[in-house]
Amino acid sequence: MECSRVIARNSGFPKHLHDEYVISANLTGVEEIWLAGKTAYVKSGQVTLYNPGTIQASRFDSQSVKND
Repeated sequence: MECSRVIARNSGFPKHLHDEYVISANLTGVEEIWLAGKTAYVKSGQVTLYNPGTIQASRFDSQSVKND
């Protein structure tokens, strides 16, 4: 198991994938995610789960976004 924290503003991650499951809890702000060709918005208090090998990308809003 690996744990990380992201605090971001006006930035993002380009399209990429992971070899393992990824669980992300959005603590503050809004994260725009691209997953399997669709765009969605993850708000504060929401959790996302990514399956291994799924291509994903993220963009973070102008207000600070914290993910654990």
